Amino acid sequence: MDDALAIALDYAKSHYEGFNTTIDMTLDKAELLDHGDGGVEYYFTWYEIISGIYTRNYAVVFVNAENGAINNYQDNHELLRVDLNASISRDQAIRIAENTDHFKGYTPGKVDARLSAGYAGRQRLVWIIEIICYFNATAAEDYTSGDHHRGGEVIVDAKTGDVVRVNPCL
Repeated sequence: MDDALAIALDYAKSHYEGFNTTIDMTLDKAELLDHGDGGVEYYFTWYEIISGIYTRNYAVVFVNAENGAINNYQDNHELLRVDLNASISRDQAIRIAENTDHFKGYTPGKVDARLSAGYAGRQRLVWIIEIICYFNATAAEDYTSGDHHRGGEVIVDAKTGDVVRVNPCL
């Protein structure tokens, strides 16, 4: 993976203006994806993260695992125009997400929350809450076993606490 990461990093630096010179990009994901008959590739994602908040500035590079060729490249580069001070805390956002109709009657097992300065193609400070839970789980660690799984992603406006979207699929 180290060789593929070096290839992806060189590619991103040469195609993304300001990558790690004027914009501090952080490696967020590094994965090997096996597409079966479609081949195997490495997937790398960098984001600009300011004070723990993901901005809309990113670079994504897919590297062919067999020959090191670039399979795909995507990026977004824009000036940040949104206030990064959340009025809603992480814990408040999680409670709001857990109280949506989608999760009523379920015990949360695993919850992840992060602030993002972009959603739905525009700059907006939101909490992205991912929840995995099981119906009538007796303990939080029970989320890895059981038959009644429920999960999803809830987008909560970090200024108002309004639920922007509930995506029931994770």
